[in-house]
Amino acid sequence: MNKRNIEVIDSQKEVYRNGIIEAEGAGQISFWKKGRAVQNRGRKDIYDPELGLRERSRALEEAAKPLLGIYARGNVTRVLMLGPGTGMECYEAQQVAPDRIVIDTASLSPFNPTKRLTMRYSQVKDRLEAIAEALRQRRDAGQLAEKYPVLRDIMQPKHRRFVDSGLPNTFDELLDFQRALEAEGIPCDKFVEDCNPYVRHQFIGKFPEDVRLEEATYDLLYDSHAAYLHGTPTLRDGLRLLTPQGTMLISTWSRQHESEAQELMKDPQ
Repeated sequence: MNKRNIEVIDSQKEVYRNGIIEAEGAGQISFWKKGRAVQNRGRKDIYDPELGLRERSRALEEAAKPLLGIYARGNVTRVLMLGPGTGMECYEAQQVAPDRIVIDTASLSPFNPTKRLTMRYSQVKDRLEAIAEALRQRRDAGQLAEKYPVLRDIMQPKHRRFVDSGLPNTFDELLDFQRALEAEGIPCDKFVEDCNPYVRHQFIGKFPEDVRLEEATYDLLYDSHAAYLHGTPTLRDGLRLLTPQGTMLISTWSRQHESEAQELMKDPQ
C-alpha cells in the first residue's frame, strides 16, 4: 500500500470517527457493547471507530416515498430503519417532510450523521458516470489513476465493474473524490456537505436480540435488504414496534418471511 493509499484511508477514518464521536457525545448513538463481535450468519461485525465504515449505500425504495408522504400529512411520523448502511436512505426519507419525519435506526455499525448529499443518490451516480467518462479521455488519465486510488476505481469501464462497486458511494469516499478533483483543478459538483444530524437516534446492536425498543412506537418500519435478509428477526419482532395504524416495509426473499406473512394474514394476533 503506497503513501497516498494510506493518506486516503486515514482521512476517511478521521471524518467517520469524528462524526461518530460528536453524535455519541450528543446522546444520539447508543451502543449495545463497543468492540464486541456480533455473529451474523458466520460473519463477525465489530464496531471499531479506527476501522472506518465500509458499508455500502442504497437509495430509498420508491414504495417508501408515498407512504412517508401520506403519514407526514398528519402529525409527526416516527420511522425505524433497520440496517441503514451509510445513512443515505435515512437522509432521503427525512427529506420527504423534514419537519415531520423523525427517524431512528438499528444496525450493527453507526454511520456519520453530520454529512448529507446535495442531491439524490441516483443523480450522484449519473454525475459520477459523466465525470468518469471525461477522466478516461484525458491525456493524464494514467497519472491520475496512479496518484488517486479513488479516481482509478471510477475510471474502470462500467462493464468491468461489479455493479456500482467502482463508484464512490459512501460519504467519506465522495469527499475524497471531491478533494482529489479539487487538488487537480478539475471542475466537480459538490456531492456532500456538512449538516445537522437528520436521524434522532442510532441504536447499535443486533436486532432484535440486542436492540430493545418500546412497543407500538413507530408509524413505519423500513428494511431494505438488511436485518430481514441477513439476520434472524421475525415479522412479529417488527410488528410489535408499530402503532395500530403503522406499516412495515421490508425487502427480502426469505421463504421463512413469506410463510410467516401468510400465517399472519390468517391470524394477525
